[in-house]
Amino acid sequence: MPTQKKTKTTKRTPVKARQKASVKKTVGKRCPVSTRKRTPGGVLQVRTRWVDYFFAPLGGMLGVAAIFVLISIFAIRIEPLPPDVVVDTVMVVATAYSSTPDQTDATPCITADGFDLCEHGQETVIAANFLSFGTRVRFPELGNNVYTVHDRMNSRYGNGRVDIWLKTRDDARIFGAKTLTMEILD
Repeated sequence: MPTQKKTKTTKRTPVKARQKASVKKTVGKRCPVSTRKRTPGGVLQVRTRWVDYFFAPLGGMLGVAAIFVLISIFAIRIEPLPPDVVVDTVMVVATAYSSTPDQTDATPCITADGFDLCEHGQETVIAANFLSFGTRVRFPELGNNVYTVHDRMNSRYGNGRVDIWLKTRDDARIFGAKTLTMEILD
């Protein structure tokens, strides 16, 4: 009986798989600084950093030195704001008010300089007749908040009296009248 020669059967890879493998090899050779990633759909994504292309010809340490030089040239220096300078200190009687028509005029939310209290809702507004609009003040007994003069009081209240705006009438009643130290800031 003649002997048959056994042939080796090999499993062939599909064409698509071979194309993907060749793309992967090519990308790796052309872009040594790129990152390769496959999406869940099987698409190959190649991301290259522009910094690597720019500094790759310069070499390792020379590229790092060039980065530091560029940062030092184009860096924006952010310095902290200087602390508020106290120009004057005055003892005042402080009361509180809210935006209700019986405590204000026909437009309770609009201050004398046109600032809208109801829109902003900030409890950092005061009314004072002896300070100009925009003057910033602080009451150390009430904390570190900075208040701004946006409103005026009735003309019968002269120097030495301020009104602090609060959101609700109940808060204003609870505040009452207090003698406070007021620091006028620059």
